[in-house]
Amino acid sequence: MRAKPILEVFSDGEWHRYTDVQILPNRYVSVNGNEPTPIEDYGDYRLTWTT
Repeated sequence: MRAKPILEVFSDGEWHRYTDVQILPNRYVSVNGNEPTPIEDYGDYRLTWTT
């Protein structure tokens, strides 16, 4: 099974977890099929991978 990215973003005092994440070139990500965004725009984030 292939590892998949998981993006966790801290906002409103808690961590929000996104599993429908596509990693794109130039440090961009697409979350839930939305418009690609620079990962730095998410502020406090953690990017991990399933095993």
